[in-house]
Amino acid sequence: MEVYLVRHAEAKRPEEDPRQPLSERGREAVKGVSGLVKNLNITVKAIKHSGKLRAEETAQELSKAVTSAEGLEKAGGLAPNDDVGPMKTLLEDTNENVMIVGHLPYLAKLASSLLCGDPTQDIVSFQAATIVRLDRDESSGGWRIRWMLTPDVAEV
Repeated sequence: MEVYLVRHAEAKRPEEDPRQPLSERGREAVKGVSGLVKNLNITVKAIKHSGKLRAEETAQELSKAVTSAEGLEKAGGLAPNDDVGPMKTLLEDTNENVMIVGHLPYLAKLASSLLCGDPTQDIVSFQAATIVRLDRDESSGGWRIRWMLTPDVAEV
C-alpha cells in the first residue's frame, strides 16, 4: 500500500487574502512537482484534502497528474492541529493507495506516527508543495519512506 503525504503549496498571507489561496509562487511550485509526478504513473483511490482553499487548490493541480478512482475528496480531520490517530487507524485498516493533501504540523505528526509510532518525533521535514511517499509492508505492517519530492527538485 502506498500513501502520498502532500503539504499544500505556498499560500497568500491572510492579510493579502483571508481565504489564503495559492500564491503565484505556490502555483508554479505545485505545477513543477505535478509535472514530475505525471511521469510516475501514480494511481490512488482518492485525493483527500482538508478543505482549506490552499490544500484544495494543491490537490486540484495534482489531480491532473495522478490517476484517482474517486477524484478529489474533502476530508475532515486534516486541519493543522487535528489528532492524527483516526487517519493512522484508517490507513492501517485499508489496502487502497491514497493521497492526503494537508498542513503542518498535521502531516509531520502523521508521518512520524506511521513510521515510528510516535507523532512527537521530527522525522520528515515538509517544505511547501512537498510529496512524501510512504509504503506499508504487508507482512509486517510497518511503514517506510519510499521517496520524497520537493519543489526545488522539480526546478532542476
